[in-house]
Amino acid sequence: MALVIDSSFMVALVVSEEHSAFARARLRDLAGEPRVAPALVVWETANVLWRKTRRAEISGAQRREMLEALQDFRTDLEPPAPETTLALSAFADLHDLTAYDAAYLEMALRLDSPLATLDKRLTRAALAEGLTVHSPFA
Repeated sequence: MALVIDSSFMVALVVSEEHSAFARARLRDLAGEPRVAPALVVWETANVLWRKTRRAEISGAQRREMLEALQDFRTDLEPPAPETTLALSAFADLHDLTAYDAAYLEMALRLDSPLATLDKRLTRAALAEGLTVHSPFA
């Protein structure tokens, strides 16, 4: 069974934040599990790191190093599928999620896979849908 990973979890692997230790430890515990994510994780993660650079939390050089490190993080990426649009919209409405976060939820449900996230709202939604969630908020 694959582990669905969202951008908050990905960022925590390379940036020292409040829940980074949790994410790194959980990833070590699940080292043998294949990892998957919607392709949007690439842009969403890059955008989070860009915002951190703009706020002077990390340097441009650090951002490049982090993005390079994440390139080595083996995760199968799934391209967007237009047929999931209605499901994303329904999950977004039901759980008050962004369409981005609904994409992670939809994928985990469709694959019947656990979800790794550091997002409180997404954690609540995934638990409400009966998923296994690797989160400090679960």
